[in-house]
Amino acid sequence: MEKYWFDNLNINKSWTSLWNDYIICGNCSGIRKVEGQCPVCKSIISSQRFIVVKDQNGVTFEIPVNAFAGAEGRYEDYIYLNMLEYEWMRPESNLDQYTFLNKDKRPAAKAIIVLVFWTYFETRIERLLNSAMKDLPLSISQNLFKRYQSISSRTNELYKILFGEDDSYFKDLKNLGFQNIADFLVRIQHRRNEFMHGKPEAIDDGLIDDIVRFLKEEHESWIRVYNLRVAKI
Repeated sequence: MEKYWFDNLNINKSWTSLWNDYIICGNCSGIRKVEGQCPVCKSIISSQRFIVVKDQNGVTFEIPVNAFAGAEGRYEDYIYLNMLEYEWMRPESNLDQYTFLNKDKRPAAKAIIVLVFWTYFETRIERLLNSAMKDLPLSISQNLFKRYQSISSRTNELYKILFGEDDSYFKDLKNLGFQNIADFLVRIQHRRNEFMHGKPEAIDDGLIDDIVRFLKEEHESWIRVYNLRVAKI
């Protein structure tokens, strides 16, 4: 039986562990692990984690040398992952069978996974672009987001404006060795759009299984693009 990425997780860890150990580099603002080199600027965090100080009464305290900013964008990043995990793990009920629809028109029992994942993906694209525009006046970045509201326009047209005429989010994925993830995301978007326009059967069990199976790799591919486009050496 083929394993999923989370099968080897410690029993006390959830899918939110995808963000575990990732921090914002204090040197270049890229996303890195606490241990080892930053993949962008190659800096290394000091191994000295605490200093010992004494108060006026001679009582000693350990004070952290380094305080790290977590790499997640906001607490909702954890909520989306929790929702995906819960929906995947919960037992199916009779209500999931959509018996009021013809058999050839029924979505998968856990179709909500596709919708939650895509919403999570869109929030991370917005974070990527917003971070890339942090040096622009707020009025300009807000205007650009208002003008380019759809995910397609943000991963293509707006992406080209910010990074270059030949660029797109999916081209970055391909150039970084994640062609499979680029194809995977295009397929999800297509199926989601079909679902929204009168074809609920477009979301099937195979698509949901792929989302769960590739969730970790997709997460890591987004980090690679973020480091390419946002980090400053």
